Amino acid sequence: MGVQANHKLLKHVWRLGNLEELRFRARQRIHLLYDRHRLELPVLNLVSLSLPSGFDVQEKPRCLEKLNRQVHELEDEAQRIMQGRVHIFGADCHFDGQFPWKEDFTHGVRAQEGFWNDVQDLDSGSVGDAKVIWELNRLQFLLPVAKAFFLTGDSSCYDWLKKTIKGWDEANPYPMGINWASSLELAFRVTVLDWLIRFLGSALQEDEEFRHLLLRLLAIHGRHINRYLSTYFSPNTHLSGEALGLYLLGTRYPSLPGAGKWRETGRKILLDCLDAHVLPDGGYYERSLWYHRYTIEIYLLFAFLAQEAQDPLPDAVREKLGSLLNFMLHALRSDGTFPLIGDDDGGRFLALDDLDPSDARGLMAACAVLLGRGDLKAIAGDNTETVLWLWGQKGMEAYDQLDATLPRETGAVFPQTGYAFLRTGYEEDAVLVSMNAGPLGADNCGHGHADALSLTLSIGAQQIIVDPGTFSYSLDIRERNRFRGIEAHSSPCIPEAPQSIPSKSPFHWRRIHQDCRFTSSSVGWDLDLLSGACTDVASAKKPVSIARSIVLLKPKRLLFVWDRFTGPAGLSAVSRFMLHGREWEKASQGASSTFPGHAVHFRAVSDQPLNVELSSTEISGSYLQKSGGTCLSLARPGDLPGQTVTVVHWGSGDCEMTMDLVSTNCVSVRCAGQTVWCWLGLDGKLQDTGPLRTDAAAACLVQQDGRMAEAWALNVSRLSFSSETFFKGKDMHQRWSLV
Repeated sequence: MGVQANHKLLKHVWRLGNLEELRFRARQRIHLLYDRHRLELPVLNLVSLSLPSGFDVQEKPRCLEKLNRQVHELEDEAQRIMQGRVHIFGADCHFDGQFPWKEDFTHGVRAQEGFWNDVQDLDSGSVGDAKVIWELNRLQFLLPVAKAFFLTGDSSCYDWLKKTIKGWDEANPYPMGINWASSLELAFRVTVLDWLIRFLGSALQEDEEFRHLLLRLLAIHGRHINRYLSTYFSPNTHLSGEALGLYLLGTRYPSLPGAGKWRETGRKILLDCLDAHVLPDGGYYERSLWYHRYTIEIYLLFAFLAQEAQDPLPDAVREKLGSLLNFMLHALRSDGTFPLIGDDDGGRFLALDDLDPSDARGLMAACAVLLGRGDLKAIAGDNTETVLWLWGQKGMEAYDQLDATLPRETGAVFPQTGYAFLRTGYEEDAVLVSMNAGPLGADNCGHGHADALSLTLSIGAQQIIVDPGTFSYSLDIRERNRFRGIEAHSSPCIPEAPQSIPSKSPFHWRRIHQDCRFTSSSVGWDLDLLSGACTDVASAKKPVSIARSIVLLKPKRLLFVWDRFTGPAGLSAVSRFMLHGREWEKASQGASSTFPGHAVHFRAVSDQPLNVELSSTEISGSYLQKSGGTCLSLARPGDLPGQTVTVVHWGSGDCEMTMDLVSTNCVSVRCAGQTVWCWLGLDGKLQDTGPLRTDAAAACLVQQDGRMAEAWALNVSRLSFSSETFFKGKDMHQRWSLV
């Protein structure tokens, strides 16, 4: 941010009358002037300063025992890294000689030089994609080399690490260049430097030159973070991550100038952010699962550092961390990954294992030890390397003693966050469905996507209905807006009355719509029901609303999706499904494809003839990566109100599936010699629809060989089919089945 921009910002704050913010920004402005014109680096008494203890060498035998089969793999990885082969954002990068510390090497753009506050890090013409530069400069790729040195004592690893850190320091003199432009990135780097010190241990005590270099870098990083906190700039994971960096420096390096204040400031911010960032239902307030993961990492490390420093934390830290984990448990697929709802950052705060950044099982294992939770262990399995490095032998023993108990709940709704997850279980081929029916985000909704009422569906690790991901934050605003816009999501919409509309700024919106919510739910059984609605989604002459209900019939591997549209005449409606891969074939009422072990079919009906289209699209499974996808578009012509009902079926065999709309709230599906009737109640009143008479909120009945074979119903007191009464009670039953 340049001088002119700072003046405008101070004037804006003055007009708002926020004196506290004004004082805060004025102090930052003064620091900027001094750093620009009269730079004074921290003065260190290097003779009296010492490094904290490294990783306990008595743990080394246990580490070798635990990692015995992986040590040679770790050595091989360390050798590849020392040869310049680094894995970044899913791509294998090869750097000959010196690392391009100030270059977006994926797009061949070298970042502008100059004072850090003048760097336009969101201007792709000036820097390319800043996240590419910052990901390399987080230095996390150094950790495998440091681990290899600790385990093997290979001096070439130590020498390479020293050379690399010296090279980074020479290429990035403070306060010049893009690698000082984000305080959060400095916090990432501080965390890695601290873990290098832990792994290098006593070897550093005998190397005065390297020890002094690391202490000087930590002092400069700490002072910069403390001066340029994101308190009012980005009070999200930027702020909590920066606070963690300060707390780390204050507790681990108390002799650094200002360390006492850093510890106090970091601790206070982290505690304050608990209520601001963690919603009552355990969701992260920006409505991004990737940043939800970041928040878990931040508070895990906060608790770890506090335990090391014998700093007792309030019970709220463990309680809030537990609620974040409860939420994440429901979102994880069988392979430890989660749907890319909201922005996908692509990174990790501290990579102590070799799992993919999208795999949260190692994180679950580390938290299982901290909180003593067997359900987390059941999900994490034997992905325990992070446990080993964080908690040592005692932590591994504690993990072994935990009873791995799978969560009992097979569905959960998080109303404040606006997410819900339905699942058939936690086994390897379990089905997971997610639905979003909440606000776009918080504040300026910078990390939210226009994904109201969107769905994802996966079978085990196989994704079927997908979230499109993020691709990039700043490289191309058109691409950024395409991936975060409503057209890229598996949502119902009224094209002439769009919901949230992206702006030309990558973290802002031209229009933000927040009035989406869950209206009813019944989850955790053979038959699950979720309903959500978005109302007044556009400034129209008459109110416009969209409602979506999903009915998951687990025993029959069927997902029913009911989309209802209300609005003035002249508006159309469309339901889209973003599908994994491009091997989809169009059918008369939908589309079909085959995956390993599963044939998947989509069929749809409406009160008007549907225009069914399949088109190729792009999916970003991880940051900066693209792969082929397919968009199934179900366009309903004609005036509103109206509805479209879609059914998804999956199974090991194929079937000729057809579907009919029996009435406003009843459809029938024929497949493999069976007819399944699905009823969606509208108002809780007893209604007749074709052969079905019931007051259920939702019901599914299976007819085979001319008779009713199975049935399930929710919130029901009466259920009849073809004049035969199957259930009649005095009171409303939450769940009823005939199996």
